[in-house]
Amino acid sequence: EGKAQTNAVSNIRIDSCKVFNNITGYSEAISLDGNIDGFRITHCEVYNNTNIGIALIGNYGVSSTATLDQARNGVVSQNNCYDNVADYATSAGIYVDGARDIKIERNFCKGNGYGIEVGAEENGSASNITVVANVLQGNRETGLALGGYNSGTSGQVLNTTIINNTFYRNSTAASSGEIAMTKASNCVISNNVFYTNAKLLFYVESISPQQNNRFDYNTWFTPTGTVSVQWAGKSYSSFATYQSGAKQDAHSINKDPLFVSASDFHLQSGSPSRNIADVNVIKDATQLDKDGLPLVKNGVSSMGAYQQ
Repeated sequence: EGKAQTNAVSNIRIDSCKVFNNITGYSEAISLDGNIDGFRITHCEVYNNTNIGIALIGNYGVSSTATLDQARNGVVSQNNCYDNVADYATSAGIYVDGARDIKIERNFCKGNGYGIEVGAEENGSASNITVVANVLQGNRETGLALGGYNSGTSGQVLNTTIINNTFYRNSTAASSGEIAMTKASNCVISNNVFYTNAKLLFYVESISPQQNNRFDYNTWFTPTGTVSVQWAGKSYSSFATYQSGAKQDAHSINKDPLFVSASDFHLQSGSPSRNIADVNVIKDATQLDKDGLPLVKNGVSSMGAYQQ
């Protein structure tokens, strides 16, 4: 059961696999759980499974040493996760459940329950998760879910960064908007482009704890021309009233990002989202965008997953 750090399973590589058409019940197509320290899941195609595509898990007692009972120090990069949908549960393309110290970068998630979820179902937390340069399109519930949702546990998400992702017309079968937030603290949501499926931009549930979360330097756009934000029990019917009422997204814009097309999420040369991202939240100077180009060049970055 891996009681000690010396027992940790490490140097795991899952690369260039196709994982599809599995009937998983409440399990996942690819799952790393417990005392796992050091892994990479890359270039995989994970699709048409009956629940979650890729899962990184912790806090379930797989290791009897609580501090080691978390998959950690991993990278999930350049995977395509699509059509992973359960009729009996909310299934994500990529799901962090109680794991820590993980980068989720440059993936494409389409047609899942959630595109990506960073959560914590059991007592404890998921922490130090970076979600960067991913494209989340047409997922059923929401593009990204963030936080522990069960009021019967202490599970919450801490110190997580959601930056430079492109969200396009998610929440196709629900009314949660592009992001749904529950129990989460000290999280940063910046430099993203959100092109919504309806007037609701995003939803923050009225549940504790929620402290020191910051939305800023994002592009928000709804093609309906009307805007709604649900923030911890309060409803805002315009972007300006949301900014002043919630005291969030002070440097964000409510404009059409001008994608090249409905299937090509590169920014046109005249996009208002170009070269106005907050480079201070990009802590990895070597970080690449979805295309493999530098996310920061000459001290400048654009919002969204693509720099060109």
